[in-house]
Amino acid sequence: MPSINKQMPDDGPVVMYDEYFRNVLEDHMTYLRDHPQTEKVDIKNQVANKHHGDLIGIMQWYDLPPHLHWIVMRVNGFTTPSQYRSTTTTLSPFRWNHRTSYHSPQSESQDSQ
Repeated sequence: MPSINKQMPDDGPVVMYDEYFRNVLEDHMTYLRDHPQTEKVDIKNQVANKHHGDLIGIMQWYDLPPHLHWIVMRVNGFTTPSQYRSTTTTLSPFRWNHRTSYHSPQSESQDSQ
């Protein structure tokens, strides 16, 4: 039988919950909101209505990893998950993928060759 620790869900990198790291993200919020690779994802009306006042429920519905919940909440202008309203039918960056969200100078130079 696996240990209790192995049965626990993975909450992602600890740094995503760090107060100082979140302060850095807050300082860069405009950049994150306006970045060309920040996607906008449509929320189905039935899902939006079901989760009125429950942004966490929306993020769980779309299988967003828990370590991204806070940043998605902030990028979308919410300070608490209960501020979500069913009239909000677009959220971003819902499919935030670290491999496509960050572009290293090395990969840029290799792409141009």
